[in-house]
Amino acid sequence: SGAGYLYVLGGATDSTGTPSATIYRGTIASDGTISGWTTVSTALPAPLHSFGAAIFFGSLYIWGGATTGNVPVKTVYRSSIDAAGALGAWQAEAALPTRRAYFASGSFSGYLYAVGGDSGTVTPNDGSLTATRMDQVAYAKIDLKTRDITAAGWVVNGTALGKTRSKHTAGIASGSVLVTAGLYTGAATGSSENTYATINVDGSVGSFGGATGSNTIQSRGGGNVFNQAEAGYTDGNGAFHVLVAGGDDVSAPGTKHKTVFFN
Repeated sequence: SGAGYLYVLGGATDSTGTPSATIYRGTIASDGTISGWTTVSTALPAPLHSFGAAIFFGSLYIWGGATTGNVPVKTVYRSSIDAAGALGAWQAEAALPTRRAYFASGSFSGYLYAVGGDSGTVTPNDGSLTATRMDQVAYAKIDLKTRDITAAGWVVNGTALGKTRSKHTAGIASGSVLVTAGLYTGAATGSSENTYATINVDGSVGSFGGATGSNTIQSRGGGNVFNQAEAGYTDGNGAFHVLVAGGDDVSAPGTKHKTVFFN
């Protein structure tokens, strides 16, 4: 089969949160190696960091995030990806219900998700528990014909997170949402390190329950982290796994972790 592509989108260029609009693209070979990094001619529609992004049916979607001055936005955009990996012009889509950054995001079965986040002006490395943290979950359906978000726009989920949370991650796959770590009340002790819910057939999310005991990263010697990375993969037997990598330390902000955990 042909080569695939990996994209790096925007982000903060320093600890104060100066956002970038630059997009880089690398070529993925059949053996998984990445080469040929280039700057994509189509930049982000605005400088952004801490936003949501997903690729679905040949389109790249971005939503929310923070722009210049760490000001959160609620804008949503879509760009078509051609066979050579180039991006088309950005098109505005239905906006999020509220502005937010530092939320967990992902896509599943034709829906985009924004989970928690922060609606305030916050720098990327700020480890404090802000009053503007959110527990709201929002989702939007993609029209499979037009690739746009449907006329219903973004829907505020009937069930919120158990606690307001920001700078966390989420694995969204196999009909479930698994939220990990971040900044929330009790984060210093890992009291609600992991929480999960089932995704319903209409895209809505059920009630969240907490993972406890041996099912937590803390029980495996991990720290209480925020701003970590998370990725998922399906193994040869069809089982889905989550990897959580690195992050900052809730108890000692500025202390970086390099450990990778997986289930």
